[in-house]
Amino acid sequence: MAPVAALLVLNSLAADVSVRLYWQQGGPQAKTIKVPLEEYVAAVLAGEAAGMRSPESLKAMAVAARTYAMKFKGRHAREGFDFCDTTHCQDYRRSNVTEAVTAAAEATEGELLWYRGALVAAYYSAHCGGMSEASPEGPYLNQHRDPWCLRQQENWRTVLSREEIQTALKPLGLPVPPMFTQMAVVTRTPSNRAVRLNLSGAEVDAPMFRQAVGRLIGWDRLPSGWYDVAQINGQFVFAGRGRGHGIGLCQAGCTRMGEEGKTYREILQFAYPGMTLGLSASGFAWQYTGGERVDVFTAAPDAMLVAATDNALREAEQASGLTYRNRPRLRVYPNLSAYRNATGESGAVAATTRGFTIRMQPPEILRARRVLEATLRHEMLHLVLESVAARDQPWWFREGLVLALNNERPAYPRYRAAAERVNALLARFGRETVFNYWRNGLPPDAQVEPRRVQQQPSPSPAQNKAGTLQRKP
Repeated sequence: MAPVAALLVLNSLAADVSVRLYWQQGGPQAKTIKVPLEEYVAAVLAGEAAGMRSPESLKAMAVAARTYAMKFKGRHAREGFDFCDTTHCQDYRRSNVTEAVTAAAEATEGELLWYRGALVAAYYSAHCGGMSEASPEGPYLNQHRDPWCLRQQENWRTVLSREEIQTALKPLGLPVPPMFTQMAVVTRTPSNRAVRLNLSGAEVDAPMFRQAVGRLIGWDRLPSGWYDVAQINGQFVFAGRGRGHGIGLCQAGCTRMGEEGKTYREILQFAYPGMTLGLSASGFAWQYTGGERVDVFTAAPDAMLVAATDNALREAEQASGLTYRNRPRLRVYPNLSAYRNATGESGAVAATTRGFTIRMQPPEILRARRVLEATLRHEMLHLVLESVAARDQPWWFREGLVLALNNERPAYPRYRAAAERVNALLARFGRETVFNYWRNGLPPDAQVEPRRVQQQPSPSPAQNKAGTLQRKP
């Protein structure tokens, strides 16, 4: 019997992000979903960086997208969700997720950009035109030349009629002459982007004008704010360069830097000079150690931990009678703050598992080697079992089977009920039949909840604050 009576380890998803799916169904009928942060990052890469081929460029974008999500989470809080799935927030395309973008998200899992202990406002745009735009949100968003994106020029030309311009300006309520014949840029930023326009004597805010044209006429008509304008044969001709606002990371430059051998850390340092890359405000670098069948990432190498992880996988296979075909990954965080920042979980949760990756608090927090071993074995059982599980197995079966195979006697009532329910199934039908249910789905007669399980009391506040590591319901 494993000595883990009070230890309950979470096998769940990391911090969730709520997304309103306008692309699928617009208007008030648009659906809102919750997804784990790392799945959100992968889907954003599918929308924002689908054309990138360099793994390092994709990693840089993954860190930027994740930092943006954590910095601006709740952008649509008044409407009841965190982000929309359009470029107003980040272009979210979960149906287009590929192995490449998933790998980039997993390789940088939990990594964020920091500046003096605060999350970076990780803006990015398609093409800065060779000069980034400064932003008052932080000194890391400064104006600097970008020679990388200039190797992939992005010049554009747009013709707008007087009527189209009037259509765009009308909702702004600006006193523009109805028959204006002249238009010119009269004020620019240091990076040469338009600030104020003059239309036959009436001044207009250039960013507002660009937004208005985008909303009412088309976002491709004025791709950036870096342009000149001239009147030719009664039409207004805009000639410009770049795409997007030009603040922060330039995706065109990021693409070229990755293709020419720069690492994602070098790309991010160029895009956001002065930032720190890490899992917590202090930042730290992962160190990799490969075991016999596992990959372990820690702040400092730990041979004993690698051996314990390999052993936990072997024991999980022995307990289940299954063979795990993949190579598990363990990430051990150097402190509780880093763990909480990366997973969104509290200190009461010892470890989380998602996909092939187990994320765990520092071993010293787990208090004893036997607790560490039990934690690893528990999570490995989840990995092994889930690799052959039928879809949509109920929570009590998924959790209870692990608890039963790991000989755990959990103190928390909900988990104790799950373990007892699975043990009752094993006693009634036998191991072979229960594992057949696991692979193919539970029949109705096996899903009936025993009366004694239904009567389990809810935990009291005192039980929830007992000071032990627990699994969340």
